[in-house]
Amino acid sequence: MVDIRQLVYFVGVIDNGGFTAASRALNVAQSALSHNLQSLEYEFGKALVVRHSRGIKPTDAGLRLLDHARGILAAVDTARSDVRGFHEEPVRTIRLGLPRSLCALLDDRFVSDWSARHPKIHLQVSEQASSVAVRQLADSLLDMAVTASPVEASTMVSEGLLQEHLCAVVPAELGPSFEPIRLAELAELGLILYTLPYVGRRLVESAARYNSIDLSVVHEINSVDLSLKLVEAGAGATVQPYLSLVHYNGPALIRPIVAPNIVRRLSLVTPRFAQPHAENEEFRAYFREALNAELSRLQSRGLLELE
Repeated sequence: MVDIRQLVYFVGVIDNGGFTAASRALNVAQSALSHNLQSLEYEFGKALVVRHSRGIKPTDAGLRLLDHARGILAAVDTARSDVRGFHEEPVRTIRLGLPRSLCALLDDRFVSDWSARHPKIHLQVSEQASSVAVRQLADSLLDMAVTASPVEASTMVSEGLLQEHLCAVVPAELGPSFEPIRLAELAELGLILYTLPYVGRRLVESAARYNSIDLSVVHEINSVDLSLKLVEAGAGATVQPYLSLVHYNGPALIRPIVAPNIVRRLSLVTPRFAQPHAENEEFRAYFREALNAELSRLQSRGLLELE
């Protein structure tokens, strides 16, 4: 039976034009190469090379074997690379949807610590608006999500995490920072708000209607960063959840909205009829622990309430 080493030696002899050069290239004795060639010729029952004064050249049978040998050796190299580079797939994947504010709040240790504890349970985190996350939960594209949107109780299980106040971000001349601002006063400024059906927009409009306050919306921008840039440029004021602003250090001022207070509730939501997994329950506890640890480091200013 022909083995891989015999094919390597045969290709080496042909490519180097003879035993002397092949011996140096392969670091194998010429006698071993010659014996290898004789063994192959015996195995196939054909002369594989013709010897001449300048070395050797393959016969027609030798050329056929050379083509096969190159293909076999290439396949072996591919198999070697594939097997060496193979990593066992995680046993399970937990798919988590988070709002932008929590993605900004949680640091890299949230993912790396979980992976260190559970190397075979892959954590997949997606930044999602609440309305999108609810749809993806319903479509089984997420296993759990933090959402501010109300959910259908018959199909989802909702576990309260925290309540956070909505804050106005106003140009620097409308300070001081963190001094409360009445919704009626804020409404007199040009507002930069998310479009409907974003939860923050719904909450602001609902509070305004209940208190007979007319809002003046000058821009509809579904981006925290761009909204803040517009405020800094003097284009108006925006309204954002407090957690979206905890790392903001720009020139605009953050002022909690009062009269009335506007609060959104964040909940951890899971499909009611999803197949139960012990790992999911363990992750829920881990997530709440990690979130509470990050929140405890913040200066909440009375704008956050854990549940």
